[in-house]
Amino acid sequence: MFALNYEELRKAAYKIAYNHVSAYKDTVQIWDSMNEAHDWANCFELTQDQLVDLTKTTTGALRDANPMATSIVNICLPFAEYVAGRYNCYGSLPEKLRSPLAYFKTILEAGVDFDVVGIQLYFPARDMVQVNLMLDVFRTLGKPIHITEMGVNGGFRQKGNAGSSWSQLDMSQGTWHGGWNEHTQADWMEMFYTIAAARKEIQALTWWDFIEPSFSGNGAFLYENENPREMFFRLLALKDRIVTQ
Repeated sequence: MFALNYEELRKAAYKIAYNHVSAYKDTVQIWDSMNEAHDWANCFELTQDQLVDLTKTTTGALRDANPMATSIVNICLPFAEYVAGRYNCYGSLPEKLRSPLAYFKTILEAGVDFDVVGIQLYFPARDMVQVNLMLDVFRTLGKPIHITEMGVNGGFRQKGNAGSSWSQLDMSQGTWHGGWNEHTQADWMEMFYTIAAARKEIQALTWWDFIEPSFSGNGAFLYENENPREMFFRLLALKDRIVTQ
């Protein structure tokens, strides 16, 4: 679709979204209706107004195809490091980059119809207190939250599905509690899941991925041979405590 002008692109995006949601109407009820349209992954080099309009187009296609489905607008890098550093994954750099929070506020003002704020959370180089405060900010949008993707590595990082540049991960990886290994990975998961369980607005958590190879590289619950990491057992124990108590 790179050869299309914007109007042609918008029509094509509507058709793709509508056809996919229609095809799986009886089996899939939760969709990312738009992903990373906040200057980070602007591969078509659209203007910010066009990104908002395209978000309205694809969320509208989902509503038309299945009014009962849950519509998620998904963002990455919720701390907006790329705005402070003035860079993005690909696409043109606007004069003023828009943060994920500013993007959400803009699409709400534009009347975009969606149900859930989707947040990706990889390798946060921050304390859990700051992660929790970040969630407080996104809660003010007044919608449920899904953590649509998350992951921290379990030690030596192998090449993952993110490719060789690690662009999204490198900017926010950092170290945490002495460095990443299976134990600190399990600690992070348990702490974050505990925080999430106490927050009514968070309705879903998706660890990315369940089995290697993972997007983050060495970040899945299971190794490629299906042997579990420590966090697999820690999550089962946490689930049991939450359900029991």
